[in-house]
Amino acid sequence: MTPGKRLLRLAELAGTGYQHIWDGCCDHGQLGAALLDRHAANTLHFVDIVPALMNELAQRLSQWYPQANWQCHCLDVAQLPLQHYSGHQLLIIAGVGGDLMVRMLNQLASAISGLNLELLLCPVNHCQDVRTTLRELGFGLLHEELLEENRRCYELIKVRVPPHSLALPSLVGDAMWHDQRAGQAEVARRYMTRTQAHLQRIQAGGKEDVSPWLDALQAIQLP
Repeated sequence: MTPGKRLLRLAELAGTGYQHIWDGCCDHGQLGAALLDRHAANTLHFVDIVPALMNELAQRLSQWYPQANWQCHCLDVAQLPLQHYSGHQLLIIAGVGGDLMVRMLNQLASAISGLNLELLLCPVNHCQDVRTTLRELGFGLLHEELLEENRRCYELIKVRVPPHSLALPSLVGDAMWHDQRAGQAEVARRYMTRTQAHLQRIQAGGKEDVSPWLDALQAIQLP
């Protein structure tokens, strides 16, 4: 199992010290395997709704990680019984569209409120919809950054469920536009150009008003 740049960065941002980490939409187990290598949690949960994929993954994990504490769950991420587990938990949802991620967040919201739970998210599109939903549901921002892989930009967003004393995620991001790491200024400029063009096309179509997002992007001063 050799994860790519995006999955490796998600594993880094996940950190360690959790009782349970849930790898939702597990991408053939590559991210979860990286987390097992890092000893990121007492128990690593692999989640997907495809039975054949989970059966195959369980066989591979039994071979490669026979001593590790992991479980495979054939479930919809939105139906995870997170409230039945105690301790500090992390749910990772990556590699799915923003519309599906919004559905998952809305379905999970009532069950996870008040848990010692963080979410690490990486939607493949419609990031503004995801951010709007996070704000509406009261999630607090822990970290955000941009990552470019195979000429495509991704937003990586880590949040905490309410209650908390953190700021809400902004409509279009804040700190991620001012990342001081080498090469990130160029990534931000490319992502800004693509995001503005996408929103302008939506606005021109007249079916959806995206002017709040466009205005927020225009207010950002890139380095």
